Amino acid sequence: MKPSSLTKHTERSRSIMPNQPAWLRKVIRFFRSVFLIEHKRKSIYNALGWFLFHTIILYAFFFWLWSFAVPTYVGIITPISNKELQILGIASITKMGPSLDQGFEVAVYHREAAKMQDSLFDFKLESIHSHFPMLMALILATPIAWRTKIKPLLIAILIIIIIDSLACLNILIWSYTFLPDHNKFTPFSVSPLRDALVNFFYNFYNGMGVHVIPITVWILVCAWKVRLRRIKNTLL
Repeated sequence: MKPSSLTKHTERSRSIMPNQPAWLRKVIRFFRSVFLIEHKRKSIYNALGWFLFHTIILYAFFFWLWSFAVPTYVGIITPISNKELQILGIASITKMGPSLDQGFEVAVYHREAAKMQDSLFDFKLESIHSHFPMLMALILATPIAWRTKIKPLLIAILIIIIIDSLACLNILIWSYTFLPDHNKFTPFSVSPLRDALVNFFYNFYNGMGVHVIPITVWILVCAWKVRLRRIKNTLL
């Protein structure tokens, strides 16, 4: 019986990666299914190398370009965060807005502060600077047709806006809860479960979340879609 193309592909993958652990073979097969869709004659290492090279160049460019748009972006996500405060039922007490201090991005104000001139405290949000440049670099560097990048890019932008607005909310609650100078002004009631979750997400976000989140969103909206199309074409 003549072996199918899928069987040939599996045997070829095993012959190329004979002594590598199972998890590494799965990772390589994933990237192979993504990058070989339009580069069938290139090795997975060559395709992955070019992808990383393009991603780094694009990320450096977008990071520089995005620095000029950060104040505008803060003005977009803080009203969304304030809407989320309304859901929690504390929007009548505190609110967020762009910081007037150049060393910070987001400021927390009391609702009754006249024209929001005096903030209670300010904080920085690293993801505001890096999420968009990294996500755009990953999507634009993915070797698929340009017209197929538009929809994933728009979906990814919407997801990142929601994530960054929730990150602002998380830092606000964490600051009110765990910083002694802010705790005496907290509008939140005592809740050990909420405090544990807020502290977990705060540490995750400041640890690896800033880098993991754009990659995860890219996989969900772009890379995984390309892989499914590759599998579909192989089976058909």
